[in-house]
Amino acid sequence: MKVPLNWLTKHLQTDASDEDMITRLTSLGLVVDAVSVPGKAFEGFIVARIVSADRHPQADRLQVCQVETGTETLQIVCGAPNAQAGLTVVLATEGAIVPSNQMVIGKAVMRGVESRGMLCSAAELGLEGDTQGILELEDDIALGTPFAQYMGLDTLILDVDVTPNRGDCLSLRGMARDLAASGVGALAMLQIRVIPATTTETLPVTLSPVAEKEACPLFMGRVIKGVKNGPSPQWLQNALRTVGIRSISALVDVTNYMALDLGRPMHVFDTARLKGGLHVRLSEDGEQLEALDDKTYILPKGLPVIADDAGLVSLAGIMGGKASGCSLETTDVFLESAYFIPRAIARAGQTTGIFSESRARFERGVDKGLVQTGLERATQLILELCGGDAGPVIQVGATKTSPQMIKFAPSSVEKRTGLFVDVSEMTELLEGLGCMVTPLEDDLLTVMCPTWRHDFVIQDDLIEEIVRLKGYDMIPSTPLPKGERTRDFFESAPGSHLRMRREWIARRTLAARGMAETLGWSFVAEEEATLFAEGAPLYPLDNPISQDLSVMRPRVLPSLILTAARNVAKGLLNPALFEVASHYEGIRAQDQKRMVAGVRLGQTGARHWRQKPESVSWTEVKADVWTLLEACGVNMDHLQLESQGPSFYHPGRVASVFAGGQLVAVFGALHPKILKAFNVKGSLVAFEVFLDHLPGEGAPKDALTLSPFQTVARDLAFVLDQKVPAQTVINLVKETDPLIRHVTIFDVYEGEGIPDGKKSLGLTYEMAPFQATLTDADLHDIMDRVIARVETATGGVLRA
Repeated sequence: MKVPLNWLTKHLQTDASDEDMITRLTSLGLVVDAVSVPGKAFEGFIVARIVSADRHPQADRLQVCQVETGTETLQIVCGAPNAQAGLTVVLATEGAIVPSNQMVIGKAVMRGVESRGMLCSAAELGLEGDTQGILELEDDIALGTPFAQYMGLDTLILDVDVTPNRGDCLSLRGMARDLAASGVGALAMLQIRVIPATTTETLPVTLSPVAEKEACPLFMGRVIKGVKNGPSPQWLQNALRTVGIRSISALVDVTNYMALDLGRPMHVFDTARLKGGLHVRLSEDGEQLEALDDKTYILPKGLPVIADDAGLVSLAGIMGGKASGCSLETTDVFLESAYFIPRAIARAGQTTGIFSESRARFERGVDKGLVQTGLERATQLILELCGGDAGPVIQVGATKTSPQMIKFAPSSVEKRTGLFVDVSEMTELLEGLGCMVTPLEDDLLTVMCPTWRHDFVIQDDLIEEIVRLKGYDMIPSTPLPKGERTRDFFESAPGSHLRMRREWIARRTLAARGMAETLGWSFVAEEEATLFAEGAPLYPLDNPISQDLSVMRPRVLPSLILTAARNVAKGLLNPALFEVASHYEGIRAQDQKRMVAGVRLGQTGARHWRQKPESVSWTEVKADVWTLLEACGVNMDHLQLESQGPSFYHPGRVASVFAGGQLVAVFGALHPKILKAFNVKGSLVAFEVFLDHLPGEGAPKDALTLSPFQTVARDLAFVLDQKVPAQTVINLVKETDPLIRHVTIFDVYEGEGIPDGKKSLGLTYEMAPFQATLTDADLHDIMDRVIARVETATGGVLRA
């Protein structure tokens, strides 16, 4: 929200410096993201008056003007058709920079006549207005007044980040209240008087029971007859301009001003353009509204709307309809002030996609107690600016609401935060926020919360406010206790848990393999989720951020593929990405599973004259999986591989890894349908490691001990059934004798000389003795036992 300091200080009586107020706002949680001074663009521009305007001796379309600045008279050559004596204008003095084209003004000679400045049009100043003539100002402005001051732009403009729970701070009044409560000045009193009716004119208004319950508990308004709509006075135009809102007309500007000043969104209807009375209700399916943004919206059933006897005239709390909007010809209006339930406005805004200042406030929660007070204040402004006669206040719905009452134990502040605050100071701080504090028995207080603080619900909310106003920097720093309790704490900390430790290991291991970690959304588009769900049900969000993030992801891979594709589109080639995250198999806590997923896209490296890169293949992700599992302490000798996997992998290039019959990992190339669906070009391989399925850690590894004797290797080849996994054979050989340290497959052959349905598997096993050099008898004994073990377990035979 943009906050002009000169506007803020109308609600805050303070001697604090601008810097102190900015610092205090940030410490209160109202973070000041940026500070600007828009008036700097108008340095060197002042208010002046044309004393005389004579025809240029050598140019029919130019005039030689004598311009009074308040301190001197300057000669200016001007070509504007409306330049004439007595006109109050904007003068760009020597050295000024024209905002529209960045031209530097200097002394010039035009057709033989000296000119010492420039008289400016609205367009040259970067403002809306006539581009043909110079800008005409009011005659009562003091000459020499800086133009930035005249425009109200000679102030700091703060860009403040307001959190969603602080709807009360989407107003200058709310921010001033927070500053005052924290000790930066005193909150100015509001001068709002009840406007008596001077006409009996009313308008029929109805509120449907359903709308009253679900959307609008209170709707108020009044007719104002005989108004004269027109441009707003300069002070109001300036106020709106400082926050980036264009002045439209006095009637409309008053409602915008109320939203910004007091946080009270309002709307004004031209009664001459209404058909009958107003009806506050919920929309019917298919109803249409042509809104003030010149767009037509087709509404679903159940959104809060305001209609007349002919049809919709407003999407309640968000935007009015064009058909009932005010114009410069408007003479009779109905001024609306209502309270709309936040969730109803949020749903309507998300459904229609309309954003407005009104919606921003209603969906965060506005002050229920300001409905009638705001109506009186807006009525007062309209009568002052436009004249007219106000009718009686019309009300439908209930005005009385039960205030939020909280029992508060002052001692809880120190117990929860470690910060001691005296009870009297707590009371002062809470009362500064608008609370009413009453002592009870047993050292308790009853706190009646103000109507503008919807976020006050429980005692902890009050504790947070006291500490926030006192200052988070006042919370004492307390070191952890030393000794046995400290060690016990760290040994039982979540980071020491096996899965948490494995997540940390996974991050370090994959980063060491050249992969980059990502952090993605937990939800994806429905069509993307369907590709990875394997027929399982999807779990959509009730209130998604967007349709592209509407379903809980059944696997982590969709997020990674999208991220990899976006990186390639932005010029980052050959991405290798991983994420440690959850995927969702249901809506229960136990259905949220942790996994490590990774993708590699493109080639194995950048182009180089010494080594041509190759397309990434399943071997890269197999190495990722093997390195990761080994780093996590998994016994690699007990793993089994099967040439199968989910349908989103390529059927001939996928493998699943099992440990004790439990699936622990999948890796391979992704199916072409996935590449097409995600518009991915090039080779794309992936892996998934299911952390919740990993077996417990094996025995700690011994330090590497080298054999003092000569190691010996032997080669064997077996003819086996094609379905026998190579890993099964490797495990059988390793388990034959403890001297066998390494087993590798060096050949797989199917073809001539091998029976159908069979394969030849060649392997090497290496033996490392530690007691004595192996004799021929030892080697033959081990080989005989290896052959017998493999043949017995697999049904294979030694290849001749």
